Amino acid sequence: MSDLLKALDEENARLAAGSVDSNKSDYSDQYHDNQESKQSQKPVSRGRTFINFVNAKQRAVDQKVSDKTRKRGKDLLKLIEFDHASFDIFDLPPVKEYELYIRSFGRTDTRQAYIQTNEDNLDRDIQTEEIELLDKWTQYPAEDLLGCGGDNVESVKQEMKTPASELESTRMVSFLSKAAQAIGILLNEESTTSNEDGEKGIKSNLSASDGYHQLGMPLILKDRYVTYANYSPSQPNYLLTCYSMPSLNSENTSMQKGIICVWNIMEPSSPQKYLACESQPNCCCFSPNRTSLVCAGMTDGSLVIWDLREQGYMHRMIKLDQEEYLFRFPTYNTAGVSESENHHSPVQSLVPVFPDPTSSQYKEETDNSGLSFQLASVEKNGCVNLWVVTEIPSPDSAGSEVDLGLSPGGKIKLVKSSTIKLNSPLKLDKGDSLQAFEFKLSTCDLNHFYVGTDTGYVIHGVRFGSSAFPRGHTSVIDTPLKVNSIDFSPFGYSYLLAGCSDGSIHLYHTKLENPLVSWNDLSDGQPCCIQSVRWSRSRAAVFFVLDDHSNLYTFDLLEGDSRPVHVDKITTGKAVYMTLNNDSRILGSGLTKCPQLLLALDNGSTELHNIKQNLIEDKTLEGEFLKKFNERF
Repeated sequence: MSDLLKALDEENARLAAGSVDSNKSDYSDQYHDNQESKQSQKPVSRGRTFINFVNAKQRAVDQKVSDKTRKRGKDLLKLIEFDHASFDIFDLPPVKEYELYIRSFGRTDTRQAYIQTNEDNLDRDIQTEEIELLDKWTQYPAEDLLGCGGDNVESVKQEMKTPASELESTRMVSFLSKAAQAIGILLNEESTTSNEDGEKGIKSNLSASDGYHQLGMPLILKDRYVTYANYSPSQPNYLLTCYSMPSLNSENTSMQKGIICVWNIMEPSSPQKYLACESQPNCCCFSPNRTSLVCAGMTDGSLVIWDLREQGYMHRMIKLDQEEYLFRFPTYNTAGVSESENHHSPVQSLVPVFPDPTSSQYKEETDNSGLSFQLASVEKNGCVNLWVVTEIPSPDSAGSEVDLGLSPGGKIKLVKSSTIKLNSPLKLDKGDSLQAFEFKLSTCDLNHFYVGTDTGYVIHGVRFGSSAFPRGHTSVIDTPLKVNSIDFSPFGYSYLLAGCSDGSIHLYHTKLENPLVSWNDLSDGQPCCIQSVRWSRSRAAVFFVLDDHSNLYTFDLLEGDSRPVHVDKITTGKAVYMTLNNDSRILGSGLTKCPQLLLALDNGSTELHNIKQNLIEDKTLEGEFLKKFNERF
C-alpha cells in the first residue's frame, strides 16, 4: 500500500513539472513571433530574378509526348485480348451394347471375328442351258390374216424384213465405187486399143505429139472451156481443170457457178468428181503429197479448199436432162469471212510450198507433214499471201460458230500466216502499183520466189529474211511489158524461163539480172503474146512455148539455142492454155503412161498429147551440158 501511494505522488509531481515547461515554451514562441513581425516590417532589398523559357518549353514538349504515349497505351490495352483455345482433355466414346454384353457375361480374354464359309452358297453348277419360254397362240381356222401371235413376234418380223445390204452399206458403197472406177478404166482402155489408131489415140499434126486423147464433155460442161489446168505433182495421172462461165446466150444456164473437174487421165471419158464454187476459179492445185485436197483461187479474191474424202451425202445432187451430177461444194471458203486477211483482187497463181517430188527432201517432208502444208497465193494487185492448211481433229457436224468459212462437218481449214507486198525494182516506179501474173518457187531453195509482173521484171523475193539479190530479172531493152508466164527447171538447175506479152522469151540464171539467151520475133514479124512457157519434166534441155496465135514452139538446147527445133500450128482450135505433167518413170510411181502435154482450146475440147520418145528420153551428158550452160555467156 505504501508503494502505491509513493507511485501516485511521483506521478503528480511529474505532471506539475510538465505544465510549467509548456507555459515557458508558449511564452518564448510568442516572443519570437513578435520579433519576426517587427523585422518583416523593415524594407527588404530584393535582387533581379531570371526565367528559363527553354527548360519550360522542353518540359511542355516532354509532357505532350508522354500524354500521347499514355493515351496510345490505353487505346491498345482495349484492343489486346487473349486468344481462346479449347481442347479435349479426355474423350470416352460410349460403350456399344455388344461390348457391354461381352464385358458383363463373356470372357475378357476372347474376341469374336467374322468369317465367310461356303455354307450359305446355294448355287449349283449344271451343264444344261436355261430354257427360254415364250407364250404363243394360234387360231384355227383363222378368222383374219393374222391367225397367230405371242411374245416377241414383232421384233422377229422386223429382223426378217431388214435386208443384209443395210447392215454393211458403207462397205458396199466403198467397194462399188472402187470397182466402178477400175471397170471404167478397163473399158476405156479396151475401147482405146480397139480404135484403129491403137494406144496412140488420135493422130496429131504436131511435131512433138505422138497422138492424143480428148477429155470427155459431159452435158453439164456444155458451152464452157478450160481456162487453167494443173496435174498432181506426186500422182501424174490425176488432173484438175478450171472451166469458164457459160455465156449469157448459152442454153446451159442451170448451173451458173464456177466448176472444177477432177480427172483420172486413165479414164478420160468423164470426170471423177465435180467441184462447184460461187465465183469463177482462176487457178487450182492439188495438195503436194496426196490428191485428197484441192485448193483454188477465185476472181473475187477468195480462196477455197475441198476435202475429197467427204461422203457424197454431205453435198448436192443436180439433175440435168435425166442425168444426175454430184457437185461438191467447198469445205472451207475465205469469201466474206475476214476482209482484212483476204485478197482484194483476182487470185492469179496458187502454189504449194513443198519440195519437188524428184528432190531428196520430198520423202522427208511427206513423212512429217501429213495433210498439213503451206500455200502461197498472189493476187493481181501484187500482194503475196502465205497460208497454212491445217486439219481439224474433232469436226463439228453442226458447224463452227467462230470460223464462219468452215462448212458443217468440215475437217480442213485455211489460216493466214503472213503477207508480202511486191514493189517494183525500178526506182521511179516505187510509188506506183504493179500487176502480178504467174508465181513460182525456186526448185533449189523454197525460201525464194519469183513473180512475173507488168513492168517487164520478174521480181525476186524471199519468204523469210532480208531482201534478195538480184531484186529482179529483166531484158536488156527497158520496155514496160507483161511477163505472162514463168517456169523453173525441175531438175534442180538455177534456170528460169519467162514469156512476155511482146512475143519474146528469156532464159535467166537466178544469180544474174539480165538474160542468158533471148528469143524474139518467133512468129516471123507477126505481133504475138506468149501465153505459157513450160519446162519438160523428162529432159533438162527441152521446153515448150505457146503463144496467142496457137503456135507451139519446141526448144531443145542440145540441138541449138538460136531457134526452136519445131514450130507447129494448132489447127483443131484456138489454144488458150498449155501445161505438162511429171514423168512417172522419174517419180517411180509404177505407171507406164507416157508423159503428156495438155492443150486447152476455146471450143471446149481439151487434148492430152503423148510426147514423142525423142523428147522424153534423156540424152548422154545432157545434165552436165545444162549445168555448165551459163558458163558460155
